[in-house]
Parts: sequence; structure tokens; C-alpha cells
Amino acid sequence: MDQGDLAKQILIGTSGWHRLEGFYPPRTRQPDMLSFYAEQFPVVEVATTFQGIPGEDRVREWAEAVPDGFVFDVLAFGGLTLHQRRPGEAAPLPGMPWSEVAVEPPDVIFEEFVTAIAPLSAAGKLGLLMLQFPPWFDWGPDSFRYLERCRARLPGLPLGVEFRHLSWLLPDARLEETLDHLIDLEIALSASDFPPAREAPLLQSQVSLSEVAPVRLHGRKEGEWDRIADTAATLAEYPYSESDLAALASLALKLSGEADRVHVIFNVLPSESAVAGARTLGELLSADPKGEYTAYE
Repeated sequence: MDQGDLAKQILIGTSGWHRLEGFYPPRTRQPDMLSFYAEQFPVVEVATTFQGIPGEDRVREWAEAVPDGFVFDVLAFGGLTLHQRRPGEAAPLPGMPWSEVAVEPPDVIFEEFVTAIAPLSAAGKLGLLMLQFPPWFDWGPDSFRYLERCRARLPGLPLGVEFRHLSWLLPDARLEETLDHLIDLEIALSASDFPPAREAPLLQSQVSLSEVAPVRLHGRKEGEWDRIADTAATLAEYPYSESDLAALASLALKLSGEADRVHVIFNVLPSESAVAGARTLGELLSADPKGEYTAYE
């Protein structure tokens, strides 16, 4: 594969574009930031949508600010992915079913979200709608039924999913059943890199949707999992090293052999680390890196 084809197939960017310290030229106005970002990277993750459903006009402005070929990976509203807990419910107890922890959203919330992001779909600039589920969303029949509901209420949209409970990926037989369900639902399983913890899923390389394979990088700093596990509003601090990135480049290449596109999103602090990681990974891929990826050094 030549470098031009690789650049079209493996898209690398950051989560968010507003708070990238030292990235923009001096005196860049906030309305001009997205268009400048799009000159540097081909994809961005919109994370603000996790905390609230944006206005349709605002989303249309995003679509109009970037050239054709640029895409947005949009993080689904947290209310759709069961992050809203029942009143008075604190951290769930081990073994407690998510139906006793989370508030299941009404259909109208799905409808409002679909309407809000419609300008990106209409412009051909919606790369993926990412469903980031909380740690209390574990493997089981009720969870599969909820994924089926998400698919039905988000018709025609390219969907990805990030699981934060080990039961979806281990043991291997369980992972195979997870993949079978996701293939049937046409939902892409995210290869997610988390801070190491006993409860944290390990980085994996399974592809469940041939159109796109998402990769989300949350850092590898010890002790950060507990801060980030329950939310998308808190990021871990971690500067990916060159050896980390070389291994991740190999992962991206492996995924590119099974999916039409690979979307790699750096979701770490400080923002300089996210930008530097994205740029260095792009450089490593241009050099056709060799080797194998690992979950952690």
C-alpha cells in the first residue's frame, strides 16, 4: 500500500479541537479553529455531544467549516449510553444489573440526537457515531437488547461501540459471541487503549464492521482508570512514547487489512500530548513500521 492510500485509509486526529494549547497560530479566532484543524488532520472526535445534544445549526456550521473528505466521529449523548444514574444511586455494587443503576432514555431523546447530527450525515461528513458505555453496562441478554434498540433508533448511521466492562471481551468465547452480535447489528467494536487496571479491558484488534475500525487512545498511566472509567468528561494524562506509538502503528496497519478505514483518536491530556501523538503516529505510518502491538509495555 502506498503512502497516499494509507493516508486515506488510516485517519488520525484528536478528541476535540477547541482547547489545543499551542496548536493554533497566534490570534486565531475561535470560529476559525475548526477550519485550521482540518488543514492538519482528517478526522476529529466531537466529545461535547456526550454532555448535551447540540443545536442543529451549530452542527451545520461544523460541516460547512471543513472540506470534503474530512469526517467527524461524534460521541453519543451520555443519556443514550446509560450514563444517567437513577436518583440517589451512587457507584453501583458489584453484580448489580445496569437496569437498577441507569435511567433508560425515552425514544424522543434518540430522535432529538439524530436530528441534531443530521447536517453531518447529509454532508457526508459523519465518520462514526460512538456509543461509549459505562462500566456498569456488562455483557448479557438485557445489554444485547439495548444494543438492538440503539441500532433501531439510530437507523442508517455508522455506529461504533466502546465497552468498559471486561465481560464483553473475556474469555475468548465471550468475545466471539460479542463480535457475532455486533456483526449482525453492523456496529464497529472500538480497539480502546485504557490505563492499566484490574477492571479495565485490554487493547484488542477485532474488527466487527468492514467499513471502519475505530481506535480510541485513553493513555496508559497507572491509577488513571478510576478517574476516567465512568465518564467521557474526564481525560487521563499521558504522553504516548515513540515505542508506544510504534506498537499502535502496527495495530492500525493490522486493522487496515480488515477494514476500509481506521479512525485513530487521541483522547489524552495535556492537549500537546494528543497533538504530538497524532502527528508522530502519522509519521511512523508513513515509514511503514514493523513489529507487533501490545496492550502495555
